[in-house]
Amino acid sequence: MALAREVAAEANPASVAVSKRLVWADLDLDAVEREETRAHLALLGTDDALEGAAAWRERRAPDWRGKAGDHTGPA
Repeated sequence: MALAREVAAEANPASVAVSKRLVWADLDLDAVEREETRAHLALLGTDDALEGAAAWRERRAPDWRGKAGDHTGPA
């Protein structure tokens, strides 16, 4: 439960959505790696990626603006 609380409080909702989608997609390892790379490369170009880095540097909680389904596409 502690890990779930930490993820809910600090992880980018779109990244969490990607991870959950891949877990439930029942893909082989190669397909998971391809999809994970594709989705996370898309997420790197978002304002939330900059916010996450800034929050980490400033030792504060991130203020995520995107939504869980933003920029992730289907798995």
